[in-house]
This record gives sequence, structure tokens and C-alpha cells, in this order.
Amino acid sequence: MASKNIGSGWKKTSSSGVQYISSVFRVSEVLVACLAAIVAGKSDVNFAIFKNDRKEKESHPDYTFSLSESKPEEKRENVTLDENGQEIPF
Repeated sequence: MASKNIGSGWKKTSSSGVQYISSVFRVSEVLVACLAAIVAGKSDVNFAIFKNDRKEKESHPDYTFSLSESKPEEKRENVTLDENGQEIPF
């Protein structure tokens, strides 16, 4: 599945000086993705955040949010674990 735009975000600063991102999501797109995940037995929906390199006006979003398909896990037979039983990623 190709990525599908589901929302936008704008950089903001609160009255106390804290920076944050104000976001708007397309409810129907998010709901469809959530329902599809539930039907597939998944508990998560993956999405990616991209900087909007085509921003021309202050009203244009600083970021776009897109649905993305999770990559199938690779079957690994030889896994090295550290002393805590955590996988070493190399």
C-alpha cells in the first residue's frame, strides 16, 4: 500500500513558550485504517510524519501525516542476545 495522507500539523508556541505541533486528522481515513487493523488482528496503525517542503504560505502545514504499511518481519534464525536477553541488532 502506498502512503496515504491522513492529516497535517503546524508548529506552534504556547503562551508559556512551549513549542508543540497542532494537528488535524481526517477522521474517515484514520477510522478505516483502524478498522482494517482490527480485522487483520493488529493492535497498531503505522503512520509517518513528513516535513512539508512545499510550504509557501504561513497557513500551509509544516508537516503532513501519512498512513504507512508495516513491513513484514523478516524471519531470523540466528539472533544474538545480550546479558539481559535483549536482541543485539547486528
